[in-house]
Amino acid sequence: MSHGSAIAEVARRLEELAAQDYRFTTPSDDDLVELVALAGSRFEPDWARAIRECLLAGAPPDRIVVARAPSGRLAGWAMHGAYASTVERFGPFGVVEEMRGNGLGGVLLHLVLERMRACGAHSAWFLWTGERSPAARLYRRAGFGTTRVFQVMRREATR
Repeated sequence: MSHGSAIAEVARRLEELAAQDYRFTTPSDDDLVELVALAGSRFEPDWARAIRECLLAGAPPDRIVVARAPSGRLAGWAMHGAYASTVERFGPFGVVEEMRGNGLGGVLLHLVLERMRACGAHSAWFLWTGERSPAARLYRRAGFGTTRVFQVMRREATR
């Protein structure tokens, strides 16, 4: 799939989700409280810390897009610039497990990439994901490529 057709596919999916009453917005103060709680409980405690520290450092909330399901439940989010205010760094990013597989992740990713471009980012990067994970497939469809590969190594201690 070409990058252009991937963008068209995401735009179609955004229209379909919006027609089903999914909402994609910049978070309000109340949304931020819920988002930090969700990130820390359903994803990684480090992600909750990164979101809090980013906002406390003065980053604008429009670096974040939250997705709400038709029920009003927070379904996921994507953001950029959370780590050391690096505008080009994408993430953290998550969709609650029971809501995955319907295109929310792709929509969130592309909405944040658009915001990154609007604030002057010339590239987008993130640190890691599993090589064969659903997230890796999503990133590749969006035009990301691998620039480095890290190996986790372990040594058994001898007595």
